[in-house]
Amino acid sequence: MKANNVLSIYLYFFFWAFMPNKAYSHAITPVTAITQTLPTCIIINQVYLIDAQQLTEISSRHIDGWRKKLEGKCISEQGLLDYADYIRAELIKAGYLTSYLYYPEQTFSVWYPASKNNSRNRFFGGLSK
Repeated sequence: MKANNVLSIYLYFFFWAFMPNKAYSHAITPVTAITQTLPTCIIINQVYLIDAQQLTEISSRHIDGWRKKLEGKCISEQGLLDYADYIRAELIKAGYLTSYLYYPEQTFSVWYPASKNNSRNRFFGGLSK
């Protein structure tokens, strides 16, 4: 069998397998619009807490309670963000986090004139994330 004939065989099988062998007794109404609604939540089957054994100040029963807050539930995107805030607050209460600081990506640079006689600017230095 040549490679260029494979597609036609698959298409033939598709049409043969899904075509009805008898006529319908009434006219089929065409679908005018297909509406698809996206789910507003995600079903969480299982929560994995990686390296949870390093949290020696928190009991495993307490950590299991964190898991059970999500497992088997349908959670929205905002719910997941709220859950992350909850876990962060619990870790702070246990003394594992003392601060949380986030800087968005930025570029810092400083330019200065090389001399009074030279109008070209020179790059002095910079920080880039």
